Order: sequence, then C-alpha cells, then structure tokens
Amino acid sequence: MDSRNWHSEALVLTVDEVSSSNRIVKVLLNSKNGTSLLDAVVFGGARSRLSSLVMPYYTGTMWFYTNPVKNAHKVQDFAVS
Repeated sequence: MDSRNWHSEALVLTVDEVSSSNRIVKVLLNSKNGTSLLDAVVFGGARSRLSSLVMPYYTGTMWFYTNPVKNAHKVQDFAVS
C-alpha cells in the first residue's frame, strides 16, 4: 500500500451501522500479497448508491482511501461482480 488510493478484490463479510448515515464494513481482501481482513468506513445515507452496493456476501473490486496517520480506511467505490 504505497499509495493512499488503492483497490483490491473484496468479499464483504459484515456491515455494522455507526450512525444513521455511516457504516463500518469488514472485508476479506484478495491481493498480490495474499488474503487479509480490513475494516473500512462507508459514508452515505440510506439512499446512497455506495451504501446500497456494499452488502454482506457481495464480491467485486473495491476502491479504498487509506489515511496512514490515523490508520483509517474509507471505501470510495465498489464494482460488484
């Protein structure tokens, strides 16, 4: 993860609501370095396109933004396959 913006094949495992409009997702990533688990935040309300795509057991390519100072990850986009 040299860049703050990156993508990987992902399987969404769990989705937990943090507030009325934000959710934390746990995803299983399959990348060149092997498989790993990652917690990331999905911003957006119930009518958000991204919130409707990120559901348990959906797979596809997921794009992330990583803040290395806070060690936080944000889902930017998800292409369900």
